[in-house]
Order: sequence, then C-alpha cells, then structure tokens
Amino acid sequence: MLRIGVEAAVRPLPRDYYQQWAGTRQGVLGFISYTPFEGSHALFSCVTLDWNDTFTSRDPNCEGQNKAAAQPITGYISSTQIPGTVPLYRCMRGGLKPNNWADHFDTTASNCENVKNPAMDGIIGYIWL
Repeated sequence: MLRIGVEAAVRPLPRDYYQQWAGTRQGVLGFISYTPFEGSHALFSCVTLDWNDTFTSRDPNCEGQNKAAAQPITGYISSTQIPGTVPLYRCMRGGLKPNNWADHFDTTASNCENVKNPAMDGIIGYIWL
C-alpha cells in the first residue's frame, strides 16, 4: 500500500460490472493508488466503439476504442509484483446473447473464473489485497 504522509492513498478497485444493461457490481478485487508511484502505470477506463462493453486498459488510447468520459483514469497499479500485491488479469468472455457480443472483466483468478468461452488478455499489473 502506498502511503503519503500518514494517510493511505489507495482506493478499492471494483470488480467488473459484467455489463448487461443495468449491470450489477460484483465486489472489490483489491486496491489501487490514486496517484502515480515509482514502478507504476495508469489503468484507463475504456468503452468499446459500439458502447456494448467497458474494459480496463494500460493503453492511454484505449486500444483504439473510447475513453470513459466520466473517469478516464481508474488509478495506478504496480507494473511488477511487489510485496503485498497479486496479479490483475484482464479476461473476456464471448458468445453472449444477443448478437454474440463479448464482455471484458478484470480478475485475480488466472483461470478467468471459469467463465463460458473465456479469453485471457494477460496480466495488466499488480494490485494490493
């Protein structure tokens, strides 16, 4: 946990909303920093061009998709594993109805939580529990 003075400068990183209009919050994965720190990188909140999916990205250009207008930067996470952190994976589940759309989500589970039709996008950084 990054500390500035005597106050912690971290916030909860919510689990993905598994966006299916109106979506439901799934809980807290861990904690990320509000501010950059040595060895960190930003996580950006992105939306697909068709507005059907939200996802987290290390790319400030959201991999050619749209930045979330309300909160384009989610926070900062460690680029390498440091004591007290765990890997944060970005996964996608596909083949969802209607129109065979896909859903990105972040998880600490290396097996993408055994969702149907999973695709592992890899480790996007390390978060505190």
